Order: sequence, then structure tokens, then C-alpha cells
Amino acid sequence: MPKKTRMRLINLVDTVSQLNYGIWNTITSDAEAFRIRGIDSELWFPAADFSNESITTVPLASVSVSTIDQQIKVRGLNASNDIIISHGCWHFPTRWGNAFRKKNFKWVALPHGMLDPWAMKQKAVKKLIYYNLFEKRMLSQAHVLRAVSHPESERLNVLFPGKNVQFIGNGVEVIDNIPAKSNHKRTYLFMSRLHHKKNIIPLLEAWSASTLNNQQNVELKVAGPDQGELAAMSTLINNSENISYVGTVYGEEKKQLLRKAHFYVLPSFSEGLPTSLLEGMSYGLVPIISDGCNLPQVFASNIGINSGTEVSSIRSALESSLAWTDDQIRIIG
Repeated sequence: MPKKTRMRLINLVDTVSQLNYGIWNTITSDAEAFRIRGIDSELWFPAADFSNESITTVPLASVSVSTIDQQIKVRGLNASNDIIISHGCWHFPTRWGNAFRKKNFKWVALPHGMLDPWAMKQKAVKKLIYYNLFEKRMLSQAHVLRAVSHPESERLNVLFPGKNVQFIGNGVEVIDNIPAKSNHKRTYLFMSRLHHKKNIIPLLEAWSASTLNNQQNVELKVAGPDQGELAAMSTLINNSENISYVGTVYGEEKKQLLRKAHFYVLPSFSEGLPTSLLEGMSYGLVPIISDGCNLPQVFASNIGINSGTEVSSIRSALESSLAWTDDQIRIIG
């Protein structure tokens, strides 16, 4: 009897830069779980110097749809066995997903929050034209539209009525035996890319205007790659005695930050479902987040604080966290 060919998940991403870490890291983190269940994963991306031991990487010399037949042949893809998964909107993954769909492959599309109202208002005219002419038409052909949060699921059902929308949240490693947090100094951690939509400048302004600023028993640590905000952050950081920027962190350095921190702060305007938030919660951090983080369960379950997105609301959220006792933080975490 011939050996059964293993199913493959072909993940299409528009970039594997660190600025897109949240998306491709979720893919690579899930690869091992799929592998032990008899399913292999591949990560396809425009040619770049990138490798990852958790997943088969396939750099693409061209992202023209005219090269798909060649890739099918080279990679030995089988429409009856392999599934195409496109990540994000506006770039080649949607076009390729749609092209693979026409070749009878099953296609799952993940917008990752890129069709949320705030995101759609950025470069609004360009997006509105492209969405109505191309993106919506192509995405409507996907066999499954996967939402990574409940709010995104509701949004996709409105945008694509009658289509197969499935909510499957992102996951992170479950951390056992979380070490006790220090009772001498409370650490607030912002760990995300320094981009306008993450609302980092209003966070620093709120901290600077709050009673937490310059207090020896609290500190705000900011970690993440810069995407245009670091220059504007510098003055605020330099004028505070308890705000520090630690740069981009990975591996053990990142784990140490998470082990020591008490609160995870992300007053973002818009997200899919931020992996860094889930990682923070897995390490016992209490979330201080906005509705834009797409995790309403935090507020429904009273296990975090709603920061809003304005300086005044962020300041109020930070100051209200001072009332949390060490036991509350330990129990919630």
C-alpha cells in the first residue's frame, strides 16, 4: 500500500522583517504542533535572508502570479492535499491565494485585523478604491475567512455576508511555574513595534503626566523595533527618571523581561490579536489595553484595565493600577 502524502499548509506572508514579527512568529510557533499531527508547514515570502528551524522556508524570487505554476511543480504541491493560507491584505498573498483558488487549491484568508475600521481609515482613499475594485472581490472567493478575534469575526461577517467566517484565535506557549514578581518595584512593559497605531507617544505622555512619573517604586520599560516613533519618544524618555527604552528583545532577554514585569501596556488603535499581549498574559502580566487590542474578554472577566487611546484615559488607567495589591496581581496573573 503506498505511503500517504502528508498534508501541507502553505503560508503566504508579504514580509519576514522583524516589523512583521507578530504574524510570521505565530506561523512558525504553530508549525511544531501541526507537525506532530501529521501536517507540515511552509512559509513563503519575497526573497530575503531569513531562516527558521521550526518551519520550511521558501523565499520567492518573484511574487508575480505567473510564477505560481513553476512553484507548484518545484514544491510538488497537490491541490487535493495542500492548503493555501494568505496572511494580511493589500499585498501579494491575497492575489496568490486567489490564483491558487482558481487552480482548485483550498484557500484560507487571514486579514489579521487589516480590515478593521481604524486600519481602513489609514490611506483611506487608496484603500477604499483598491478594496472595492480588487481586495474584496478576491477575498470573497476564499473557502474560509479566518478571524483571530471575536470583534474581527463580527466585522468580517458584516463585510462578507454569507461567507464561511471562522473565529480561531492565535495561541502562545503556556508558561508553567511563573516565578513570583518583585514586591519592591512594579514594572510596566510595552513590548511591540514602535508604530503610530500602537499609540506609544500618548502612552509616554500619559506616564509623564501621571503620579507614576519619576517614582522609584515603579518603572515603564519600552521594548520593540522602531517604525518611525523613536525620535519623537526620545525627549519624553530623557525627561523621565523611570522610563527606559531597551530596544528590540528576543529569546532569553525577552523572557526575562516578561518574568519580571507586572503589567502589560498596549493602548493600541487597532490590532488583529497581538501575540505580545497573549505572551504577556501567559507570564502573569495584568493587561492595561484598549478596545483596539480586540480582546474584550479581558474587560468582561475583570482581569485587566481599559486604557482607552487618549492621553487622559491612559493616565487614569495607569494611576488606577496603583490600587492593585500584590495579591491581586498574583491571583489575576
